[in-house]
Amino acid sequence: MNHKLIISAFSLFLTFGTFVQADEKSHKKAAIDLLDTMGIAQMIEDSNERMVTMQVARNAKIQGYEDILQNFYNKYSNWDVVKEEVLKMYTETFTEKELKELTAFYKSPTGQKALSEMPPLMVKTIALGQKNIEKHLPELQAEIEKRRAEKKK
Repeated sequence: MNHKLIISAFSLFLTFGTFVQADEKSHKKAAIDLLDTMGIAQMIEDSNERMVTMQVARNAKIQGYEDILQNFYNKYSNWDVVKEEVLKMYTETFTEKELKELTAFYKSPTGQKALSEMPPLMVKTIALGQKNIEKHLPELQAEIEKRRAEKKK
């Protein structure tokens, strides 16, 4: 009798493990579908290009080395390199149902527009923030100097 209970429990464990594994696979597939729909590989490539452009604009010493910098970014920050970690982040953050809903949205005309317009909007938003920071930099410098003076006392 005890033998039957152990076999039943083991069978239940194997069955549950199979369901969990299947659920994890479908969850991961939902994340892959979303990221493919979003064009994540191209987004990463475009982001790398923007990073190089921004760095060169900020540091004249690296002008003429853009190709080396771009190759470096493409080597260590590309979809193949980050794919598993990104999939993990998405499956930990969103349920399978949410991933499917996001995929449906991004396949819609509005979703496609959001995908194409959001990166430039984010760049503009960041530039606006930087412009405001630069505009008020003297205030920051004054606060730092004030603190330095207080520490010297």
